[in-house]
Amino acid sequence: MKLDARCARLLLLLAILFIPAASWSESPIQALTQRVLGHDADRFRFETLASSAKDRFEVEAKDGKIVVRGATPAVQASGLMAYLKQYCHCDVSWTARQLAIPTDLPKPNGVYTASSPFQYRYYLNFCTFNYTMSFWDWNRWEQEIDWMALNGINLCLAAQIGQEAVWQRTMKRLGQTDDEVRKFLPGPAFGAWWMMGNHQGWGGPDPEWWIDRQVTLQKKILARMRSLGIQPVLAAFYGNVPSSLKNHYPSSRFVSTGNWIGYQRPDMVVPSDPLFDKVSKTFYEEESKLFGKARFYAGDPFHEGSVAEVNLKQAGEAIEGAMQRTSPGSSWVLQAWGNNPQDGMLAGTTASHTLVLDLRGEGGGVWQQRHSFGGRPWILCTIGGFGGKRHFSGWMPEISQGPYRAMRAAGFSGIGTVMEGSDLNDALYQMFYDLTYRDKAPDIGDWCAEYSQRRYGGNDRHTEAAWRIFARSVYALPAASAADGEPESVLCARPALQIESASSWGTTIRHYRFADLIDGWRELLQARSLVGSDAYRYDLVDVTRQVLSDWGQICHRRMADAFRAKNAQAFDKESARFLQIIEDMDRLLATRREFLLGSWIESARSLGRSPADKDWLEWNARTQITTWGFGGASESLRDYANKEWSGLLAGFYLKRWSRWIEDRKQELSGRKLGDIRWIDWELAWGKGHEKYPATPSGDPVKAANEIASKYGAEIDEFLLKTN
Repeated sequence: MKLDARCARLLLLLAILFIPAASWSESPIQALTQRVLGHDADRFRFETLASSAKDRFEVEAKDGKIVVRGATPAVQASGLMAYLKQYCHCDVSWTARQLAIPTDLPKPNGVYTASSPFQYRYYLNFCTFNYTMSFWDWNRWEQEIDWMALNGINLCLAAQIGQEAVWQRTMKRLGQTDDEVRKFLPGPAFGAWWMMGNHQGWGGPDPEWWIDRQVTLQKKILARMRSLGIQPVLAAFYGNVPSSLKNHYPSSRFVSTGNWIGYQRPDMVVPSDPLFDKVSKTFYEEESKLFGKARFYAGDPFHEGSVAEVNLKQAGEAIEGAMQRTSPGSSWVLQAWGNNPQDGMLAGTTASHTLVLDLRGEGGGVWQQRHSFGGRPWILCTIGGFGGKRHFSGWMPEISQGPYRAMRAAGFSGIGTVMEGSDLNDALYQMFYDLTYRDKAPDIGDWCAEYSQRRYGGNDRHTEAAWRIFARSVYALPAASAADGEPESVLCARPALQIESASSWGTTIRHYRFADLIDGWRELLQARSLVGSDAYRYDLVDVTRQVLSDWGQICHRRMADAFRAKNAQAFDKESARFLQIIEDMDRLLATRREFLLGSWIESARSLGRSPADKDWLEWNARTQITTWGFGGASESLRDYANKEWSGLLAGFYLKRWSRWIEDRKQELSGRKLGDIRWIDWELAWGKGHEKYPATPSGDPVKAANEIASKYGAEIDEFLLKTN
């Protein structure tokens, strides 16, 4: 009997040792915590709460650990982040992580509980997938999804990556040729506007390996989102098809959806035509095979001026009907931007099966003018980050208070961020997602002071003073109007004497006092106790960049005034000063990887499998941030995605400005010169392959202080005269 007992124990031990690894795998929230906190992850335990009407988490100290409870892994992650922020003064953002957790974990007094007043916390814009994420790999996506869960996001656009394969398969089943497929699919940097029906094939053709790569990446993204309880929003079929499809179905009815800034939009199958159901069924079958079904689908048939001579109500009925046959009970996610979604189309939809994103929350949104979209569920979002451009400013009062004003409106269902570019302006978006579990808006000054402490990992009176100044100035912009985003930089504009914007739809107007920016900057420079903080070093570079950008605008006006006055000597002096600002900004930004043109290009080229692939990817990367389009009728798109990046400043903007300044000098000496045809030079730059550094050089703190020493006296002189 003793031998049998020993054998039984041995067999049990062997069975335990050889249990498949999957049985030992961590839970999604444990895996996230391990990725974020490393060895500190073992100090936290997670428990599941029953689902409730409002997302709720609990945090308490128990048995030597911090116990976090929530109904889903994403809610548990929110509880973890709330504890880290409030009790450990830690921070996790796009540009920096400050996770100096105390040896003795602070203990909440009893059970710390918070509920979210917002059913949905939405994230992402189609444009973000290109202005920021065009060349991301899985490692970067993994970090982003962790950040999403930590910030309470529970609904995320995931409609773009992998759509090349969905449409390739759909088109093949509909009888289209390989050549037609190649001419329809978009390039890596331009898929967003293809998804929104703005063009066909720009940036392509795509090699087969790229299509396969996108499918693999999308499957990983969706699996991770679903495991954490973040609902993905997949692509809807909304009637748009390749223009070449009509050649295969001559008896079916198609209508043009017009042109978009020089690009031919796709055609639309008339919703009442039998082909509509055939295409929609094929599309959803192929999407579902690759990526599964979803509770939410996004697509806007009449985006940014798209027109089609169809019965709008029938269009709404047909699009919703196809979606419901695929995934009963699902919701159609629509963007409220311009006149979209049109009331006529909404009349053909079921209110409970739609979800409207009111994109322009920093301008108050359009929900009041649109009568709460007829009582349909809707989300108040904030956009910004147009073209992925940087500006150290934002609308904190409006975007923090707007959701609470909207709470009593019919259909109000949550908040969201739909920035065109991410990985920028951390403070603005971190503040916004701090609303997730708040029942009222924070005091912006107090919030900024607390934010600086947890972001930098220390309490310095100078950083607190700096951020309180920023809170009442650069981050207190008035409610946005029209399509104006953050102010643009004249350094990135096509050269001219009078510059009102760098891009066709931007502005150079600053709604804050330059003196306030300078005061905050100088406080930040004095925070010598925090020079070891990576977040501090990043912010110091970013704020110094903004100072140079604003000072450049002032110096540009002086240069233009000198030219108009025909004062050649003054023009020489002011133009040299202006060019020096561009050179100095380039050197400053070279100290941080986040501001390197070379990083953007390298992230693109590194994905290529052959020299031709790498060149194609680089052309996509260069073109998007300069000409965007092909010139001609698309020329108004140029510089929409302008960037103050090291490499782009010296290698593109400086050369453009230098040529213009030389011509103005020639004019002042009496020579008559014709206009420069910029687009030819810009398109040629987009096809280039000159190398730009992909690794930073120099010390950020030293570089910022050198800028302060070099420009401080002349800035003070200017402020003394103007104040």
